[in-house]
Formats: sequence, C-alpha cells, structure tokens
Amino acid sequence: MLAYIAQNASGGMTQLYMRRLGQLESTVLSGSIGARDPFFSPDGQWIAFFADGRLKKISVTGGPPVALCDAKEARGGAWAEDDTIIF
Repeated sequence: MLAYIAQNASGGMTQLYMRRLGQLESTVLSGSIGARDPFFSPDGQWIAFFADGRLKKISVTGGPPVALCDAKEARGGAWAEDDTIIF
C-alpha cells in the first residue's frame, strides 16, 4: 500500500489518500483533512498522520480517525513493533 497527501478537489485542503499497489485508483480517507507526514503501523493496518495539532491514526479499511495525543510541532514519526510511536 501507498499512503500520500494531496490537495482535494474542493477548497485545496490537503487530505490523506491510500492506494493499493495492484490498483490504479486511490481512496481518500475521510476525516483526514489537513493531514501531513503519514506513516504505517508495523502490521500495515493503520496509518498515523498529523493534523489539527494532534497525532492521529486511521484504519486502512476506512472509518473515523482516532486522535492519539497532542503534537503541536511534529515533523514525522515512526511506529515500532511494540506499538510505541516516536515523533
């Protein structure tokens, strides 16, 4: 899978998109407006990202994002096998 940030068609806000490598079409992950710096969980089931001054995660199958903590000055992150996220 590939996760990336792009501007949406309405309003030019950034949003999180996901594309499976065997497919040509991307899927927008709803609730991800303003997203930046995405990274995957070790099992590939979640994508973490920063938006609205928080670290959030969203399932690759969709659904609402889950806010994990405040992250005012985030500049990327890494998700370890023990479920620790460093940013």
